[in-house]
Amino acid sequence: MGRTALGVLDIGGRRNIVALGRYFGSQSLVNRAQALHTAFEGWSDAVLAALRRISVVRKNLTASGNSAALTRRFSRAKRYKRLDSRIEHSVVELEAIAEEELVYTDEIPELKRRLRAEELEESRGTKESALLDVSDTAPGMELIRLTNRDQLRDQFRDHAESGRMIEGALDAYFSSGADSSRQALASCRSALELLVRQITGQPDWRTGLDLLAEGSRKKLVSQTYAYLSGYGSHPGGRPTKKDVAYGIRLTIACGLWLLEPSAGH
Repeated sequence: MGRTALGVLDIGGRRNIVALGRYFGSQSLVNRAQALHTAFEGWSDAVLAALRRISVVRKNLTASGNSAALTRRFSRAKRYKRLDSRIEHSVVELEAIAEEELVYTDEIPELKRRLRAEELEESRGTKESALLDVSDTAPGMELIRLTNRDQLRDQFRDHAESGRMIEGALDAYFSSGADSSRQALASCRSALELLVRQITGQPDWRTGLDLLAEGSRKKLVSQTYAYLSGYGSHPGGRPTKKDVAYGIRLTIACGLWLLEPSAGH
């Protein structure tokens, strides 16, 4: 084959064959290197174009996003002269960016709305659990810690309507309505009144309370009812959120005490 090639190209001698082979080989490597460089530049440009539409999720993230920071991070690989080093560092930087929490910049407003809603829900859940925890406010109930509404419903399972009224008070407490605070305490008052009537079967709740408690115990329930009435049902009451939280906790504490078998004579 070598001799045939020499004859066609009119080249003579073994040394000339080797030189020609090296020339063709080097040209092939050069072409491959140029093709690789062109392909890498095209890929790099495509990555930069994509990163310009993406931002990293941060607490101080604005609607305009922070895609410029991502493109700067990725472009740092261009400082290397060797193509293999540029490729390696570009891939490493892109992998690091992929570990971040990313969002399309045009979806930032929706993301911020969703995060805000989640924060409010989490805050509400924390506050609600604190309201339902009456272990520090009622004697003899140190082990009762209602951390969610399912536990509240379980405690009032035989008097579900009273339990629903207390839940209504919780909903009103977290509402932004102009009259929500008063409505919350009014709901607590109704829950306490209904609970006594259901336990005793007496149509008048005060008559029923006489059957369930006496002395200071009766006075404690009556005072709770008076507090709920003064700020909740009677006109002119202007309860604060703090007043409502106190009323809900008092209602739960009194209700659970009334439901205990030892509450009666």
